[in-house]
Amino acid sequence: MNKVYALYHNEQRFELKITNEKHWEKQTEFVENSEKVVVYWNENLFLSFSRAALIEKANQIKNEWLQTQYKNISKIASIELRR
Repeated sequence: MNKVYALYHNEQRFELKITNEKHWEKQTEFVENSEKVVVYWNENLFLSFSRAALIEKANQIKNEWLQTQYKNISKIASIELRR
């Protein structure tokens, strides 16, 4: 039986973690029936048999978070205060 790995992500708390808890084995059929290597589970979780694919997905998510923060920093830096 393949291990099912879960990628948990939470932007508000800046959390990314990959686990392979036993209860995810119940989703083996769900992951097998998907055409994708990384399967969307809900707004905070992706599932996969491939830990490497989830690491790649986590890096994509992290880069999206960074881009958002860079934009925010740029907006703050461009604020002009007049006397």
